[in-house]
Amino acid sequence: MRPPLSAMPGLVGALLATATASAAAPESGTAAHWHEAEYPAAEAAWECAKQGRQDCARARPHSSPETLGPGRHLHDGFFLRAGLGVTYVRARLDASSQASFTATGRGTTIELWLGGTPWQGVVLGGGYFLTGIDDRSGPSLFGFGAFTQIYPDPKTGFHVQALACLSSLMGVQPPWASTELRSERGALLSAGLGYDFWIGSQTSLGLFARGGYSRQFENTGASVGFGTLGGAFTWH
Repeated sequence: MRPPLSAMPGLVGALLATATASAAAPESGTAAHWHEAEYPAAEAAWECAKQGRQDCARARPHSSPETLGPGRHLHDGFFLRAGLGVTYVRARLDASSQASFTATGRGTTIELWLGGTPWQGVVLGGGYFLTGIDDRSGPSLFGFGAFTQIYPDPKTGFHVQALACLSSLMGVQPPWASTELRSERGALLSAGLGYDFWIGSQTSLGLFARGGYSRQFENTGASVGFGTLGGAFTWH
């Protein structure tokens, strides 16, 4: 049975829509959602046209295929992080021949970390941080070493961080010392967490909180506790 001439526009439209849908069908892994029912086979379009219907042509997909580029909004590859924060430092000296002495201070921390992502969401690298007491009346702490930063979901900004560093302590002057004591040899461990918010395809701004402990082995023999609240820019 041949379809009536009045149905030909619907048939032509249906066939064109089917051909267009086939050419524009998304590849596996694209972000668009497609409704297969909206794209009948040519036989179904022919049957529709034979019935004299004018609505055989189907609409285009409700969204265009969108494939995110490699690494876009994904924590992988090269890692650079620069941070600025406020740190509270408490250093305690327990001298065997002198009374104990505690020095405290609050100051500004700057830090820079560089690394890579050998496994998805797991960053390994190195860098440093420096805490300087604002009024210069308390201890200052410097750390240089290795770090790891882990994103449980590499597409989001939540992360945990751990540091293992060599440390230096400056600005400690107990009552029995004529000058400030300085220790350039110590070990430091620190851990923290934070959240980064995407501001670009590879860049983010975030907040973090971190605490740690350092033990100095030279001159002062001090134990140091510290806590930091701050913000960071990350390229990752």
